[in-house]
Amino acid sequence: MLKQTSKNNKGLTVIEAIAAISILLICVLGLINIFPWSLQISKSAETKTIATNLAQEKIEEIISIDYTEIGVGVIESRHSLGTDSDDPFYKYERLTEATYVDGDLEDSVTDTGMKKIIVTVYWSTQLAGDETVQMAYLISQF
Repeated sequence: MLKQTSKNNKGLTVIEAIAAISILLICVLGLINIFPWSLQISKSAETKTIATNLAQEKIEEIISIDYTEIGVGVIESRHSLGTDSDDPFYKYERLTEATYVDGDLEDSVTDTGMKKIIVTVYWSTQLAGDETVQMAYLISQF
């Protein structure tokens, strides 16, 4: 006849406890490393959104002007949008240009009744270096 042994599994051994704590520690450290990365992505998205809004603002300003009053060439030379380092737009620069375009949307030297407005916003980041956002808008004389 086989002898039955009684097992008492009411507690954890030291090895089991160390293994469980190690697994939890690895998971927690992995999650902690995600937070700085997600903050960088969030900040990058914020600066790109601001740059896009600054480009859109200039386009809306230009399209409110009559077609004949919009010059061709550099409308606004590249310059800083802030007055001092306390200004939130200080790190952004904007360049605005206009060109004639033909029916195929290729640049043209003569007035075909359409102009392309190009607004480029520049800024620098520590991670990616110089970045830009560019918006183009077509405006018609008719």
